[in-house]
Amino acid sequence: MSFQILCWVFVLGGLGTIIRYGFQNMDFLDAAIELLFINGFGSFFIAGIYRLNPQNLAWKTGLTVGFCGGLTTMSAFSAICVQIFENQSLAVCLLYMMVHIAFGLFACWFGYGLFCRERGNGM
Repeated sequence: MSFQILCWVFVLGGLGTIIRYGFQNMDFLDAAIELLFINGFGSFFIAGIYRLNPQNLAWKTGLTVGFCGGLTTMSAFSAICVQIFENQSLAVCLLYMMVHIAFGLFACWFGYGLFCRERGNGM
């Protein structure tokens, strides 16, 4: 791994983390819903990156591992699922998990399809 790749991951990972932190501190939605939208955007964005396939490995790695990795997080998803389970019920927790995963997959599919059209390769 090159120093250039590490620099892009560091800088763009920091940017993704700052954006996520900003969304979390706006307090306009419940934390579980905020995370749903943050991870949905990350799924949409990473699909676009993979579809556009930048040839610069440092830039591509910085955007995917750095920015998307800093923006989205599995640990927050897991923690919110545990909180829902403890405060509500297993059924509500499982429903949230299914909606979250389905929304992420839909956002990824939508982003991939949108960027296919941008390149002239419709889905």
